[in-house]
Amino acid sequence: MTQTNTISSKLLLSIFATGIMAFSGIVSETAMNVTFPTLMKEFDVGTSTVQWLTTGYLLMLALVVPLSSFLKKRFSAKDLFLFAIALFIGATIYAGLSTQFAYLLIARLIQGGATGIALPLMFNIIITQAPKQKIGMLMGIATLIVAMAPAVGPVLGGVVIDFYGWRMVFFLLLPLLFLALAAGIFAISPTNSPEKVRFDFIGYFLLAVSFASFIFATEKTAHYGWFDPLVLGLLVLSLVALSGFVLKAKQGKNPLIHLAVFQYKPFVLSLLFILSIQFNVLALGYLIPNYAQIATHSSAFIAGFLLLPGCLVGAFIAPFSGKLLDRIGVINTLQQLAGATGTSVVASIVANQQQKIDLTQGTMLGSQQAFILLMLFSVFGLFCAVKTFQIQKK
Repeated sequence: MTQTNTISSKLLLSIFATGIMAFSGIVSETAMNVTFPTLMKEFDVGTSTVQWLTTGYLLMLALVVPLSSFLKKRFSAKDLFLFAIALFIGATIYAGLSTQFAYLLIARLIQGGATGIALPLMFNIIITQAPKQKIGMLMGIATLIVAMAPAVGPVLGGVVIDFYGWRMVFFLLLPLLFLALAAGIFAISPTNSPEKVRFDFIGYFLLAVSFASFIFATEKTAHYGWFDPLVLGLLVLSLVALSGFVLKAKQGKNPLIHLAVFQYKPFVLSLLFILSIQFNVLALGYLIPNYAQIATHSSAFIAGFLLLPGCLVGAFIAPFSGKLLDRIGVINTLQQLAGATGTSVVASIVANQQQKIDLTQGTMLGSQQAFILLMLFSVFGLFCAVKTFQIQKK
């Protein structure tokens, strides 16, 4: 680690390169929420299907983030960056040229995986290369880069769709990505020698099965309901796989996720608060633009701007959290899963009503039900926050 207080230009360029890739991933995620009504018409798919462009992306992100500890030991920072950005550029071009929904979904899944590499890599570069006294500040800058993406995405999506079509959302990212590639090639140093470390294939398989089964179960409720044998079977499979992962993690020396922190009650309550917020934020990112376009017949431009105020507030607050470093690896993974679940659940509620009535009325009624659910999650999050502070005062 650098011993002086000077921040080198190469370190700044390294943060820029990895940050732009993470920024592009989140921009495409939030911009796509505004495109859903357009994509539903073009590809002739329903609400519960189109939402997989966000849910699938977040699921891949949740599955890749736990690998960050293994990847940073097994590969150099430069190799990881080049691999991730090559995947992202290829997937972005493929998404922009997609002629079928399945191809577009595949591209989004690949983008999710690449972003899952880029996000931890950016923060790892700061922690390992920045002067100790500057880590908090640089973490704030990195967080700001990522936090600005949700503010840009919906507006970009709304403007671009109305004037140029949804494909331009992806093509506009390419100049940024090639600029990041050039900066990364010049600035990112290997920083470490690859180690021969064992990977917990069984633990990772169990975690992947648990996450995927849970998300598929929530998606299937739109057609079958929560008490259908298929849905219940997927939920049981998710629980069994998660139990297996927990047992494996307790026995292993290098678990993918450190579970000891879950024994600390304030941490669990704080985590539940964070997850309830993430559930709501991602769900609202899906609900608001779709309600605006389908139920009130607003333009994509207006739908995108409806998300702007909240996103700007989030971007403003982000730098102040720069010193809250996540060294445990638990929270990022579960945040993405909560976001994927939130999107999937509210999309299922809306899709269920759309099937019973017509598209416009079903969207209105389903959205109202979803907003009530999100209000209940907000109350639950508030309860967890209050209990946390009460415990800390004792």
